[in-house]
Amino acid sequence: MFLTVLNRLMAEKAITKSKLAQNSGIPYTTIDGWYKKGYENVRLATLLKLSDYFNVSLDYLVGKPDNNMRIGLTEIEMLNIYKQLDSHGRRVVDLIIREELGRIRSDAVPKVSKSQYEPER
Repeated sequence: MFLTVLNRLMAEKAITKSKLAQNSGIPYTTIDGWYKKGYENVRLATLLKLSDYFNVSLDYLVGKPDNNMRIGLTEIEMLNIYKQLDSHGRRVVDLIIREELGRIRSDAVPKVSKSQYEPER
């Protein structure tokens, strides 16, 4: 399961074993060894490096997908502030978040100008 998760995470970042070694500080021989010899004795320090690099929990890394995202201090602080808001404040924050998400998603779609789809005369 560990290698399946590792392969998925590497594919999401579009990196190779070599690039993972370079970026994470884990020796290439260690990473390559997991594929050749097995991964039963992966050190906790190594798992922590992978967890930090991919920003996932240790549970997720070893095959427990229920907890796949680590929440950082900023998110915890924002959640604590949100909890202090009254219902009106929460509705305003929710509205802004949804509007921003819509803006980001619409920016991801390439804009087509009118001249690009009008037939030539």
